[in-house]
Order: sequence, then C-alpha cells, then structure tokens
Amino acid sequence: MKTEGLLLLSDGKNPEGGEMMEEKKKLLVILNHWMEHNESHIEEYRKWAEKAGQLGLESVKTNIQKAIENLLRCNLNLKEALKEC
Repeated sequence: MKTEGLLLLSDGKNPEGGEMMEEKKKLLVILNHWMEHNESHIEEYRKWAEKAGQLGLESVKTNIQKAIENLLRCNLNLKEALKEC
C-alpha cells in the first residue's frame, strides 16, 4: 500500500478545511489496513510456529511466537492511535 498521503501530515504544511479532513480519512484507512495486514501475518506466523515445533525447532518456534507477540502489541498501539483520530 502506498503511504504518500501521510507525508502531508508531517511535511510542515498545514492543510486547511476539507484537505485536512481528507488526510484524516486517509490516516483512518491506513491505520485499519495496517491492523488487518498484521492480523494476516499473525495467522501465517502461527502456522509456521507450529510447523517449527513439529520439526523440533523449538528456538525457531519461540522466536516466531515472540514476533507474534510484537505484532499483537503493534496492533494495540495502532488501535490506540485510531481512537485518537
């Protein structure tokens, strides 16, 4: 997904009126997209963590599970950001 629209929020410009609302709408869409995207990765990571465990690769499984935890935390942060928009 392209995120050029986010640049308008941080490039020093001060969009007014409708333009500001349009950028806020884009941000809401992007935040939701990122959370959904992370969820799809989490599902795939869980499958591979299980496969790693079945292969006896416990440290690989553990590290994948840590990555899952990080994505879950990431989504919590993104959800908080979404509430503030």
